[in-house]
Amino acid sequence: MAPDQPVVAIFDGDPVVREALEVLLQAAGYRTRFLRIPVGDELDEALPDFHLYHLLLIAPELSAEQRKALLDMTSSQVAPAKIPPTLELLPEGAEPKVRGGRVMPWPSSIEELKRAIEATLLGQE
Repeated sequence: MAPDQPVVAIFDGDPVVREALEVLLQAAGYRTRFLRIPVGDELDEALPDFHLYHLLLIAPELSAEQRKALLDMTSSQVAPAKIPPTLELLPEGAEPKVRGGRVMPWPSSIEELKRAIEATLLGQE
């Protein structure tokens, strides 16, 4: 992988989804980094090098409560100033939680995922 490829930080929990996302994202030209879901207000611990990431991806298998808590942290006024843009992969039947980020249904094709990532990255510049 080239060091100039965009880095997508993924908050996830399910190893099957993790592997699928990693394969799709690497095939689309992205590097991946999987992060643990922060507990409480530990966003700085979960994203110690947040300035290195180009995008935060909220994986679809997270519970609605986990997605909401994570998205609340990334959009709060106490969050670090340079939090990357966020893309939420929304499982069928779930309600979107992103504020100021983008949402796309999951599962989706590699082309749809790449378009959504590019649109999210371009929309934040």
